[in-house]
Amino acid sequence: LLVSRRHIKHCRIDLERTDSVRNGMFEMEFPVSVDASYSNESCLMNLYAVSNDKSAECHGMNDNFAINSSTDLKNDSTGPALFIYLNNPDFRNGDKTNTTPYFVAMLRDSDGINATGSGVGHDIELIIDGNAATSYVLNDYFKNDFGTFTSGSVGYSIPELSPGNHRLVFRAWDMMGNSSSASLDFVAVRNLKPNVLDVTCNPNPATETAIFNISYDRPLTDVKFTVTVYDSTVRLFGKQRPTARATTGTTP
Repeated sequence: LLVSRRHIKHCRIDLERTDSVRNGMFEMEFPVSVDASYSNESCLMNLYAVSNDKSAECHGMNDNFAINSSTDLKNDSTGPALFIYLNNPDFRNGDKTNTTPYFVAMLRDSDGINATGSGVGHDIELIIDGNAATSYVLNDYFKNDFGTFTSGSVGYSIPELSPGNHRLVFRAWDMMGNSSSASLDFVAVRNLKPNVLDVTCNPNPATETAIFNISYDRPLTDVKFTVTVYDSTVRLFGKQRPTARATTGTTP
């Protein structure tokens, strides 16, 4: 979903929402930042849809509305609730990471998350070691959870860091202009081996085929595994050394 104010290029508001169409109908609501330039100017809404099997798509538009300010907006003065980690949710403050850790933030706010960057300094930011050279604007990496504007997540692969101690600060804003921040201390280690978190086999026991799912703490990194399979009498059945890359830390 893209909403833009017509005829006023600098007042463009870009929003993205995802939801389902049920029986040919849908309804939605979306937040607009208090930093927007409210007026009676007509706005343009672009809509896009795709079928579940990706075989059909359609699009449409609506320009018969305006975005006006409201005098009864209630501000809870509280920024988004944040949960952040590096590589996997079990990360603890002060843990070791590789030199290119994968940063994840989960955000929630009843007023919506400001991922448009509207307003000076209202960007979603990741700041490492308080250094401008290692500070990143992550607006484009934010994704709303499906069907809601009140929660979403950010995933970002941090460029290579020097080995040693580091501190990161993550900051985000809601649509009412309230901010929150969270920080993590970590130790970057070159050539740090990944940790295998869990291994499952389905079906187990297997007769013809089996799928192994391996969870590990190194998203977006090529990892080599050695999988050794034994039969029911504990005789070696086979061995494989696949290389895999998973976006979530789990790979089959």
